[in-house]
Order: sequence, then structure tokens, then C-alpha cells
Amino acid sequence: MGYNMQVAVKIFFFAFWLSSFILAENQDTTCEYPRGEHLLNNPPNFKRIYKLGENTWYRCEYGYQRTAASITCTENSWEPEPQCIEITCQKPEIAHGEVLGIQKNTYNKNVKIALKCNQGYEPGIFFVTCKQNGEWDNMRQCTLGINLRCRYPEREINDAIRNDTNLKAYYEEGGGVQYKCKEGFYFQHGSKAVCSAGKWKYPQCIKLGINLRCRYPEREINDAIRNDTNLKAYYEEGGGVQYKCKEGFYFQHGSKAVCSAGKWKYPQCIKYTTCEYPRGEHLLNNPPNFKRIYKLGENTWYRCEYGYQRTAASITCTENSWEPEPQCIEITCQKPEIAHGEVLGIQKNTYNKNVKIALKCNQGYEPGIFFVTCNQNGEWDNMRQCTLGINLRCRYPEREINDAIRNDTNLKAYYEEGGGVQYKCKEGFYFQHGSKAVCSAGKWKYPQCIKYTTCEYPRGEHLLNNPPNFKRIYKLGENTWYRCEYGYQRTAESITCTENSWEPEPQCIEITCQKPEIAHGEVLGIQKNTYNKNVKIALKCNQGYEPGIFFVTCNQNGEWENMRQCTYTTCEYPRGEHLLNNPPNFKRIYKLGENTWYRCEYGYQRTAESITCTENSWEPEPQCIEITCQKPEIAHGEVLGIQKNTYNKNVKIALKCNQGYEPGIFFVTCNQNGEWENMRQCTLITCLLGSPTTGVVSTKPIGKNIFLAGEYVEIICSKKYWIFGTKQVSRNIKCKEDGKWELRPVCEEITCEYPRGEHLLNNPPYNKHIYKLGENTRYRCEYGYKHRAASITCTENGWEPEPQCIEITCQKPEIAHGEVLRIQKYTYNKNVKIALKCNQGYEPGIFFVTCNQNGEWENMRQCTLVKCPIISNLGDVITTDNTEEARYGDFIHFKCASPNKMLEGPEEIHCKDDGQWSDKIPKCKEKTTCAKTSVQNGFTYKLPGGFSYSCHANNKAFDEKWWGVVICTEGPQSYAPLCIPNDQCGQIPNVHAKKIQEKKGYKNEETVEFECESKPCCFKCISGTWQDCQCIPPSVENAVITSHSQHQVEYICRNNYTITGKRLISCNSSQWKELPSCNLGINLRCRDPEREINDAIRNDPNLKAYYEEGGGVQYKCKEGFHFQNGSKAVCSAGKWNYPQCIKLGINLRCRDPEREINDAIRNDPNLKAYYEEGGGVQYKCKEGFHFQNGSKAVCSAGKWNYPQCIKLGINLRCRDPEREINDAIRNDPNLKAYYEEGGGVQYKCKEGFHFQNGSKAVCSAGKWNYPQCIKFSINLRCRDPEREINDAIRNDPNLKAYYEEGGGVQYKCKEGLYFQNGSKAVCSAGKWNYPQCIKLGINLRCRDPEREINDAIRNDPNLKAYYEEGGGVQYRCKEGFHFQNGSKAVCSAGKWNYPQCIK
Repeated sequence: MGYNMQVAVKIFFFAFWLSSFILAENQDTTCEYPRGEHLLNNPPNFKRIYKLGENTWYRCEYGYQRTAASITCTENSWEPEPQCIEITCQKPEIAHGEVLGIQKNTYNKNVKIALKCNQGYEPGIFFVTCKQNGEWDNMRQCTLGINLRCRYPEREINDAIRNDTNLKAYYEEGGGVQYKCKEGFYFQHGSKAVCSAGKWKYPQCIKLGINLRCRYPEREINDAIRNDTNLKAYYEEGGGVQYKCKEGFYFQHGSKAVCSAGKWKYPQCIKYTTCEYPRGEHLLNNPPNFKRIYKLGENTWYRCEYGYQRTAASITCTENSWEPEPQCIEITCQKPEIAHGEVLGIQKNTYNKNVKIALKCNQGYEPGIFFVTCNQNGEWDNMRQCTLGINLRCRYPEREINDAIRNDTNLKAYYEEGGGVQYKCKEGFYFQHGSKAVCSAGKWKYPQCIKYTTCEYPRGEHLLNNPPNFKRIYKLGENTWYRCEYGYQRTAESITCTENSWEPEPQCIEITCQKPEIAHGEVLGIQKNTYNKNVKIALKCNQGYEPGIFFVTCNQNGEWENMRQCTYTTCEYPRGEHLLNNPPNFKRIYKLGENTWYRCEYGYQRTAESITCTENSWEPEPQCIEITCQKPEIAHGEVLGIQKNTYNKNVKIALKCNQGYEPGIFFVTCNQNGEWENMRQCTLITCLLGSPTTGVVSTKPIGKNIFLAGEYVEIICSKKYWIFGTKQVSRNIKCKEDGKWELRPVCEEITCEYPRGEHLLNNPPYNKHIYKLGENTRYRCEYGYKHRAASITCTENGWEPEPQCIEITCQKPEIAHGEVLRIQKYTYNKNVKIALKCNQGYEPGIFFVTCNQNGEWENMRQCTLVKCPIISNLGDVITTDNTEEARYGDFIHFKCASPNKMLEGPEEIHCKDDGQWSDKIPKCKEKTTCAKTSVQNGFTYKLPGGFSYSCHANNKAFDEKWWGVVICTEGPQSYAPLCIPNDQCGQIPNVHAKKIQEKKGYKNEETVEFECESKPCCFKCISGTWQDCQCIPPSVENAVITSHSQHQVEYICRNNYTITGKRLISCNSSQWKELPSCNLGINLRCRDPEREINDAIRNDPNLKAYYEEGGGVQYKCKEGFHFQNGSKAVCSAGKWNYPQCIKLGINLRCRDPEREINDAIRNDPNLKAYYEEGGGVQYKCKEGFHFQNGSKAVCSAGKWNYPQCIKLGINLRCRDPEREINDAIRNDPNLKAYYEEGGGVQYKCKEGFHFQNGSKAVCSAGKWNYPQCIKFSINLRCRDPEREINDAIRNDPNLKAYYEEGGGVQYKCKEGLYFQNGSKAVCSAGKWNYPQCIKLGINLRCRDPEREINDAIRNDPNLKAYYEEGGGVQYRCKEGFHFQNGSKAVCSAGKWNYPQCIK
């Protein structure tokens, strides 16, 4: 019952699964119109859903392009995948031109780049832009400029006659025309005129002279002996004499001495090469048959130490020692391959001797983990097999499983590992992988049957997913083919769809090459049957066959590239640098032992008369060496720089004529013909004095008209004439080193040119520019400036008065009863606005004025006294004062007109600063009698309408009067009289205080405070007298008071000043505490002083970023000018006050400088008769002294300013160099506390700047002289480094169009030379600093390299007796170390530079 139930459940689930599968299969696959980055979402015909197999196309955003023309809807979505990639342009290829700037392979859309045509090609530099379609807009071709073509070659020139009948209209660059020499002449170098940069370079014919014959060849020279018995008396150009080499020597190039330009060129014999039996690391020193010396071409073999194997079966003695190099490499073990197991730990392909590794058998296999060791023979010790354990057998395979039925009738009791039982699939199914159940680790691995369907186009490792005709689904039995990735090949030409998928299985295997078979040759090195792609191996032809040793590479197609045949040795007519490829009789192939000769290009010569075909190619080696130039001989001159006997082509050297000869220093270049181009003669320098011209009175010395360099002639002019260009009536004129007069020795009429200068308008009246002596004119100034003189006159000293335009300014305004607020100046510039303030009691108070175009103040006003209102309608009150014109401070006194009346109100009032009266106007009222009264400490006397009173002794009236009168009005008294002791104080002597004070006696030291009219006031009683006790606010420079009370005051600084301290301060015990100060703000610093102004030029190399108030910058006057007052521009209130230079008159020359002054001694041997303004004479300090500022005495305004020498002391040390100055930044990390005289600190320039002179700040007389950095300009780039200079040859293949500051080009020294300092030419300030190669002496060879150093061990078996410059020895690192930079010790200047190994 249970079993049947299980079967029913299985059938139910199987049916459910089957129906689901069928339903899913019947659903249609669709694709939605593609969306993605940069894809436009606008499908054709608005169709968004596509069925399986349908095609469509798609579009991209602007600036992008699609990767496929159409896409197909497949089961895996769209194929190929719809993508949009950015449109780019490939790097443009331009013939005869180059791309400027940063180089790229691709450029984005809209990028604009510059291209430049080579010299001589048009259009020069032009720009192209990457367009929308991936093409370059405005692309042009570089074509040869028409101006660089050559036309009309001379018919006869340089003793040569044109010999070309077919002349062209023009010749391109490098084109040529044939010439022939006149009779008795021969070509110096070549017979063609060549077109170069639009000009002809013509050949040179020279006369055949007897001096160019050769005589008496040496009998023995260069290890060669003369072998010609029939010697001639002389030999013509090109004639030769035969030589033979001494025993044991052979010719290097040729056996003939050849006559060339009157000198013999002898052959060179070199010692016959032999090879010693090889020695080295791990090589056994036991040669076969004890033979140790081998001749050139002999073979042998060698043996290695135990545990090492040789890299070659045999070696051959060659000129370069043994080939291939005899080496012994350590025997290693290959990674062990173990069935049913694996290697544990780090995986390697090879393992060194004695290395011990662990191996592990798979689960169910024995012996589990075990260890093996790489032994002496390259084999693994203790190697074992992994075998299956007995408990891992399999029993009872299922009868039916995975839709497969057991199909094996002969079942066994059990099956070993790997044993199997055959199955078959149910109907409608096929095996997925195989038809056997296999026993593995004691368990059955059953086959899987899957429902019969179709085959999908194969996918897999290295298979390309692009089916033929885009067909992806194949039916049973259908065939197709497949393709592999680059570097792989398929294992079958076609595959078939079967029940078990594709058969044979589509696979791509890596392309390999079979071991090459070569007739008459062998494979060198380790032998294999197959070699992987890109592997390079060496093959060697047998002796007598060529090409000897060559290399082949396994390529993409599984074939050997560069495969050659070993053929019997022949020689092809030689080719090489500067060899002409035109063999005699057009014969190109020569047999062993055959001879021939060869020719060289124009400008080169062969090194051998004939060459022989040998097993080692041509002997001697056919070479063409460059024609060189002999050291030039120059009368009255010398060669500068390094001296040589010969110089290579294109080398440029300097020659210098002796003093008194011209042209001084000049440069010559060794040209193609072995001659010096631009060669000149040193001729005596003279200056010729012509006949006297108009205006010349006399010359001295009289009658002399030829002068040597350095000699003087004195020219004296007549009245109204002066020396040309000097404005002097007489002058000594020197004959200069270049054979020219320092000034033209003629007199010209004295004239004045219409004045030009700063702010002068260049529009002379009636367009007249030249004026004669005594003529007048006027001049005009630019807007905002005015002339100093109404007219000017032409005089011998120029225009007088000097025409100057001065800026229109306003004088400081003078204002009665007022003042200028804030910063005070004597003059103010145009448009400046300032504030003025009237004094107290004056109006209008504060107002503003502006300096206008005419130098006048706009809105200027007067300060007038404040006026009070008119007093009228006084009634019976009368006054004698002016009540209609009363102004600030005026008092009005009142009284009653009737004697029977008395005032009600004040007896007097005054006009205040606000234009108001101090009190109300009084009135008159009837008098009354006073009541009887008495006065304490005093007595009274009756009067009509009142009484008088006085005080007793030691007392005084309150109002300080001797006596007083009291008036009574209708009974009340006008005031109550009061007598107080003399040591007390009474009424306060202040108009406002007396009204409000208490009427009493105030004791000694008693203090009262009141709010007076315009400010607080304080009074103190001192011995019966009032004294002012208030704290008067102190004055603070550049500050104003905003508010104050009796004991406090508040300040505010004027514009451009900032306060230091508290704004509000207090007064204690009549003392103000902690006064603030006002300092000039940062905005009033001065920056960027003018480079040239007022005929003065800035002369201060150490400019600061800014200058504080009073700081200064040094200037010097232009030639012919001198300072009017001082030589410094001074910073004042944020502006520069510049010095003024005025024209120098003849009376301001300086003569006769002191020989000894200020502890300085004159040190200039060439004193002049006089010195102009700014001229100087050199001095030196006495011993133990140094200059305080400079070493020159300078002529200034007709007087000498002498240098000052002071005693050297400790105070002249320098401290604290600036961190940043003159666009330079301090670059010295180790600053000292101080620096002695001459000490220095290193600086570096900011980015985009370079040093003008040097990079150090130097301590001089206790002050720093800082370096100056100036901005880079394109003119400071370096171009075209020399190909050969200072015995160094350019060794950098990738030359740039130009190099920035500090950029470099690598050089190498010629053979036998080494670098003195460095191997790079460095760009500095637009010029190349080239390296210098010097001769390698025997003392600069290196010997005996260390066996062990820097954790490295010498690994070179073939040590030499010595090593030349640049030679090297190989090292290897100790175990656990590796090289930091390189593995060679290199010989440099006689010392070893060893490699460094680090852990």
C-alpha cells in the first residue's frame, strides 16, 4: 500500500512538471525596443515590442554613434547588444608635419588641436577640430613652399662648369645639377650642385698642385710592413702602396696605404683573436684533451658542476669571445603531476634543488598528505601514487534513475574506483553528457537523460559568439561550424547536433608550434616538441652554412616567423650606412673567397680598397667613415675651447682673433666637404678718419687719418655745431675693437627736435619738428596735465626751460576759521575729494570739496560766524549793543529805561554756536522797597530801592565782589547776599555753572560737576579759589573723539587707520589710562613701483610684495640725467613719491677721482678725462675691511659719491632670510642661526618662473642679496640640440619640437671617452648646457669587483683583467633579498657603482 502510494505521488508531480514545461515552451519570447545610456527612445513607426527573430535599428544621442547597423530579437534579448559609443577622431597622420602639444591616439568631439608643417613646408601651423562625424575639420596637407624651390643654377662657378643639358624650370628640395671641373682642377668633395632650402650649394673645384702629391710611404707602421717593391718618386691623389701585416696580425679594413690630399692614410693591423677555454661560475675547468687555446672559428664543448646543466651543446670561438655564451644553470624540478591529488601551498612551475613540498591525495585516496624533495638529478624523492581505499567500492547500481534505465546484463558484486555500468535513455530522451554510471569515491555518478530538444549555437571558453547567418538554433543532425578567439584554433572543421549535444565537442585550443626541423642546422637551448605562441627560440646553422645563429618566433598561425634555410655561405654585395648600393657589373652575390670593392656616399670615404667574402661575411668589414676637418690654422688668432687635431662633420667651434685684430670671436662649422664654413682671416683693426666735414674746426693728432683699435681722435666743432649725437662741442672719440668709431667723427648743426616726453602731446605747431639754435616754440600737454613754461627756446643744452608736463593738482586749501579733516597733504591729485570743517561757532560745519580739472577746489565755501536772531520789540527794556547783527560770542546787556523799574530776567545774554540766544529776553517791572535785612559775617547800608553790603575781615562776598547792591522789586530782593570765609569758594566763574550751582560756601578740596553748554565741566575748590579739575581728553594722533563724559572718552581712528587698544578709556585721579594708538592700515601699503618714471629706472633687484609707510625702492637716472633731490621712491599713505631725474649739463661731469678715500683704494687702471652722470670708477677695500654698500665711486650731479669700507665685524652677519621674495621661495631646509659674509641660502622659483642669474641668496655686508625669478616666455624654450658636441653624441631618439626650462636630452660619449659630470644636455634660460666628454685614461679603468657587497653576490663567471668606462659585472641577490634598481655593477670614472639588494 505504501509503495503504491509513493508511485502515485511521483506520477502526479511528474505530470505537473511536464505540463508546466510545455506551457512555458509555448509562451512567445518578445523583446522591448532597447533603452540605455546615450540611446534615443524613439522606435521606428513607434513599434516597441518585437517577436523572436524580428530585426530593427536604433539611433544615438548627438555626438554618439551606434555599434551595429541592425539588431535582432533573440532568446537572449537583442543581439548584437545595442550600444552607443562617443564619436572620436583618430590622431591625424600628416606627411611632412607633426601634431603639437600633448599626443593622443584618439581625441574627443569638438577638441581643437594644432598641427605644424616641417620647415620649408606650407602652411606652417594650422588648427583642426574633431567634427560630429569623427573626421577632422580644416585638415590640410603640408606642401613644399614655392619659395624653397631652386631655379637657374649658375653656368660657371667655383671653377666648375654646368654639365647637365636637361635643365628643369625648378628643382625641389634635394634635387641636383651635374657640374664638371675646368681643366687642371678637381672636385674637392662632390660634383653636384644641390638644392637646399631654396638655395644652391655648389661644388668646389680646386687646382691640382704639386703639394698634394704623396712621397716616401712609411716602411713599417700600425703593425704593417710595406710590401711594394716598385716605389714611385711620388703618388697622385688616390694612388696607393701595398702593405702586409706582421705575423699574428690581420688587416682591420684594407691592405693599402692611400694618398689623400698630400697625406698617406695607412692600413691598420690588429692582433689575431684567440679564445681561452671558458671559465665561470659552475663551469668545470677541465677542457677536452687539455686544450686551452682555440683559434677563431674553432668549436669545443664544456661541462658543468654537479647539480648544474649547460645551456649549449657546443660553443664557437668568435671575435667577441665564445658564442653562444657558455653558461651552467641550476638543475630544477618541474611541478609534479599527480593523479587523484594536488600540490599544497604556493604553486610554481619549477622548484629549486632541495626544496621540500607537500602533496595531498583526494578524498578516498591513499596515502593522504605526503612530502617530496627535489633531488640532485632534477627528480622528486619519495614520490608516491594516490590509490583508492578498499572502503570506497560501489555496489547495487539503480535500475532506473534520471530518466535512464540500466542496460548492463552482467552486474558485478562490486566496482572499483572508475568502474562503470551502461545505461540507456527512455524514449524521447537523450544523454546530457555520457551513458555510463561511474564509481567515484564509493558512490555512483549516474548519467542524466534530458528531453529531446534542439542544439543551441555553441558557447564556451575562447569560442566566438557569432553564428553563421545569425542562426542560433539547430535541429538534430544539422551541421555548422564555429570560430575561435584570436590566438586559438578549433579542434574540428564542423560539428553536428546530436542527442548528446554537439559532436565532436566544439573546443578552441591555444595555437602552438611544432619543434622546427632545419636541414644543416639545429635548435639551441632546451628541446621541446611544442612551443607556445610568441615563444622565441634560437637556431644555428652548421659550420660553413649561413646565416649562423638566428631567432624564430611562434606566431598566431602556429608557424615560425623569420624561419630561414641554412645555405652554403655566400656574401651579398654589402649594404650599410653611407655605402652606395651599386655593385660592379651589377653582381650582387659572391662565393666564399671572392673579392670586390665598394663605394661611399658623398662626404664619406671607404676604409678598405677591397673586401673578401668569408664565412663571417665580408672581411675587412666594409665601412664608410665621415670625412673630417683638420684643426684650423689661423694667423693672429687661436682656437678656443678643447683642442683637437680633427673635428667631425657639423661640429661648430669658436676661433678668436688676437687683440687688435678683427673679427674677434667667430664660429666655423666643419662641412660636408671636410672644410670649415665661415672661415675668416684675422685682420688688423683700424678706423679711417675722412676729410673734415662742415663745422669741424680741427682734429688731433693733426694730419693722422688711420687709427688703431683703442686710439682716440679729438674732434673740435665750430660755433653753432656739436659732435654728432652727443651735443658736445669737442670730444675724444675712440676707435673701437670692431673697427668702428664709438661716435661718428663729424660735427652737425645744433638743432632741437620738437620735444617728446611723458604727458607731452606730439603735435608741433605747423607740423614743424626740427628747430635751429635760438628758435622758440610752445608745447602742449595731455588732458589732466599742464605745461611748466609758456614757451621754450632751442639752446646748446637743448630746450630751455626744460619742457615738462606736470599733473594738475590742487594745493592744500587754506580756510579761515576752519581745518582740513583726516590725512594732511601739501597737494592733492585731480578728482580727489576731501572734507573741511569750520571751527566751533562757524558755519556751514563739515562740507566736501573736489579737486577739478583746472587745479581748483569745487564747492569751496567760507567759514562765517553763526548769526543769532534779531532782537526787537524790547518795550521799556533798553540795550546799547547791536541786536540786529549779533554773532557767535556776542553779549547783549539789558537795563530798564525807567529808574523806577527793575529787570525781570537776565541782565545779559550771549549768542551760542547753534545760532540761538543763551536765555530769554528780560522785561522791566516796577521797583518795590526791600524788607529790612542783615548779612551774616557782614554789614548793610540802606539805598533807594535796595541796599548795599560788604563783608567782615577774613570773609568775602559769594560773588567775589568787594561790595554788592541788592535791588528790591515789590518786596523780594534781586538776590540774597552771602559772605563766606576767605578759604572757601563761592560763585563758579562759568556762565552756565553759576546758574545751577548751590549758593553756599564750598570747603577746600570740595569738587562739583555740571553739564555745561557743550561738554561736561568740573571745578575744585583749592584754598578759596575754583580750579578746573576735569580730565581733559588727551590727543591721539590720527584719531577723533566721538563722545566723552567727565571721566570717560571714546576714540575712533581716521580713514585708512586701525585702532590698537581700547576705544573707550577712563580717567582716574586726573590720569587717563591705556591710551590707544592709530596705525596705518594694510590698504595704505605700497605695491608694484613703476619700472621707469621721471627719466629714472628702477635699480633694486630685491622687490618686496609690498612696502610699509616710509619704505623705499632705489632708482637710477637714464644716461644724460641726474637726480634732482634723491634716488629713492618712498611709500607715503599708500602711494609712491618718485624721484625726479633732470637733464645733465656739461658742468655736471666728474673729474679726477681720489686715489684713496674712506679706507678704499682706486682699482681702475683706465681712467678717463671725465665721467658722465652715472659713470663709475672701481675701488677695492684695504685688508680687513669690506664695502658697506658698493665698490664703485659714482658720478652724480658733477660730484663723486665714494664707496665706504668698514671694518669686518660680527654685526655684519646675516640672519632670517625671507621665505618668499622676487617670485622665489626659500628651498633650504637647514637654516642657520646666522650666516657669515659670502654665505648663501638656496631658493627655487615659483611655477612658470626661472632664475635670472643665480639661485642663491648671498650674505654681503650684513644684508641679503636675493636671487631674481622672471616669468617664462616662449623665447626661453630650447630647440634643436646639437647632434654631436664636446665629444658627445646625441642618444635620444624621441626629440621634441622644443624643451621647457630644465628639460633634457640624453647623450653618450664617443669610444674611449667618459662624461666629466653628467650625460644630459639641460635647457636653461633658452640655451643648452651640454655635457662634456673627456679622454678615458688607463687609471680610470675598473678592476677586481667585490665578490659580495650590499647583500649581493657576484654572478659573472668571466671576469676580465679590467673594465672600460660603462662596462659591467652581473650580480645576484642573497636569498630573501631583491634588487632595488638594477643587477649590474657599472664602471664609472675608475670606480664601481654596485647594485643594492633589499630585504
